[in-house]
Amino acid sequence: MSPLHKDLNNLSKPKALWHPSGRYISEDSNIKCFMRSVNEDFNLAIESYKELYDWSIENYSDFWSHWWKRGGFISSHPPSQTVTEHKSIAELPRWFVGARLNFAENLLRFRDESPAIIALSEGVTTPFRQTYRELYESSQQWARALRRAGVKEGTRVAGYLPNGCAAVHAMLGATTLGGVWCSASPDFGVTGVLDRLQQVQPEVLVSVEAVIYNGKVHDHLDKLRRVAASLPSLKLVIVVPFVHPAGEVDISNVPHAVLSEDFLTSVTTDEVVSFAQVAFDAPLFIMFSSGTTGAPKCIVHGVGGTLIQITKEHQLHCDLRRDDVVTYYTTTGWMMWQWLVTALHSGCSVLLYDGSPLLPHPATLFDLVDAYGITVLGTGAKWLAVLESKGVAPVTTHDLGSLRCILSTGSPLTEASYSYVYTSVKQDLLLGSISGGTDIISCFMGSCGLLPVYPGEVQCPLLGMAIQVWGSEGQRVWDEAGELVCTQPFPSMPTHFWGDVGHAAYTRAYFTRYPGVWTQGDYCVQSSHTHGLVMLGRSDGVLNPCGVRFGSAEIYAVVEGFVEVEDSVCVGQRRARDGEERVVLFLKLRQQQQEEQLPQQQLSADLKKKIASAIRERLSARHVPAVMLPVACTSTCLTCRAGSDLYRDLPDLQGWQ
Repeated sequence: MSPLHKDLNNLSKPKALWHPSGRYISEDSNIKCFMRSVNEDFNLAIESYKELYDWSIENYSDFWSHWWKRGGFISSHPPSQTVTEHKSIAELPRWFVGARLNFAENLLRFRDESPAIIALSEGVTTPFRQTYRELYESSQQWARALRRAGVKEGTRVAGYLPNGCAAVHAMLGATTLGGVWCSASPDFGVTGVLDRLQQVQPEVLVSVEAVIYNGKVHDHLDKLRRVAASLPSLKLVIVVPFVHPAGEVDISNVPHAVLSEDFLTSVTTDEVVSFAQVAFDAPLFIMFSSGTTGAPKCIVHGVGGTLIQITKEHQLHCDLRRDDVVTYYTTTGWMMWQWLVTALHSGCSVLLYDGSPLLPHPATLFDLVDAYGITVLGTGAKWLAVLESKGVAPVTTHDLGSLRCILSTGSPLTEASYSYVYTSVKQDLLLGSISGGTDIISCFMGSCGLLPVYPGEVQCPLLGMAIQVWGSEGQRVWDEAGELVCTQPFPSMPTHFWGDVGHAAYTRAYFTRYPGVWTQGDYCVQSSHTHGLVMLGRSDGVLNPCGVRFGSAEIYAVVEGFVEVEDSVCVGQRRARDGEERVVLFLKLRQQQQEEQLPQQQLSADLKKKIASAIRERLSARHVPAVMLPVACTSTCLTCRAGSDLYRDLPDLQGWQ
């Protein structure tokens, strides 16, 4: 059992922080309407989420077929078969065989005067707005110009772009033609971008001349020049002025470059571009893994699987409707960008924000909630922890009347953060911790308005996702830590890895630990009482000192309670001579603790003793790190030059890897 989640010690009486209310339990909620349609079509009497979930797993072909029928999807040809015959998920069955559809057409199914896009960036007070009709027209303009440039079905189009309207327009234009979209955020360095794009060899690259972050203008043209020069496949680089007027942007040194205004106006016809109808599993997005164990994997996601999966999460699990305003603080290099933009299918307003979430002050995103009526706010667990550490209390400074849901992902959401949201942000809202990833371009588990919210828990497995927690012997376990697995196929499984002949790398990535079963690489606990899940971190980063396995999130949950600590990284080290593992905790102290001190002096013996005592008390003596060391940054830890030079000769680290 994980000590991180103390409520599991008292399974008979877990204390909920929020109970279902309002629109979530009304008879016209999306999930209630879906439940009634299931009952009618299959002659059932389902009344609860658990019953609906169990049915969706036991009859997953019927579930996905019914969602295809009820989800409002546009297709030129219906499927002849929901899912092909298979013995296990590892056989990679095909979904909705025979269906023909277009991703952009589905996101642009509404073409009225309702607001579609609200785009803002750091330091900009006047937003860019577009209705659904205007968004369709912009997408058509991009499609016409891209078609003239040679983009067609299967052509790779890459974005090296901030989270703004240009990224949405270019993506919709490319996918209108059946093109394949991949993207990287402008904060990626040249090497990071090339590690990804050189593998997929795009023909078109869309980028900007500069970005603004943390109060500073960052030139982007030199990086763009070096990237473009190293991609022999490129035929065209489209530069969208983002910070400076077009007349001040000099692109003469960027190979194959043209300014976006010139590119778009080069086509004078208003001819309507037809939406290319492609197979359900035709490539749509190429996503990139983090590359922590080698070159980033190029994960290919199909048109239909991406659409049907994410819209299920939006409409059934988040209850997105046309009157909603949804945002997610993300970059174009994170899969949550694709997740956010797909909300256009629901017909709601999508707010795009690019820049620091802490400027001009830490509550900036809550300013946006009040200014634009945001109803669903997506963020990362770390951002909530930072707000708590800074004493931000929007409940006393903001109205937040529109806000009904906060979603959090990226790392485990601690019990302290749950408490912070309900005491310092807003009491009457659904706090949904969601978890999935780039691998599935969606979530395995997340929120549901029909269920209570318990501290530290992701509310539930999502519909159609047959997840379990397995122990070391491959058996299902409850109330104890184990590997997250999925035992049945789902439509948003990657179609393949780019360049992976025979699916060899695909099989190694997901089906090696338990043959025939998808292993996600997450370490978690599932409660036998609530069926909610507690995330403990990546299982490939599970710490294992003296044979005791636990997730780094358990350590973080304790360390985050110390005001002296700004950030931390907890890693395992193996001794070269015998393979014994120990835990090392790197601590970045707050600025006031660092003044006029050398790094080695920042972490006092007294503070180390306090942290060790807290870990021992809340977790166990075996959880106490063998070594605690101060660092100037925690993003790269020992791999950064400052860290390596500082600790290279310390006796504590000699002989350890």
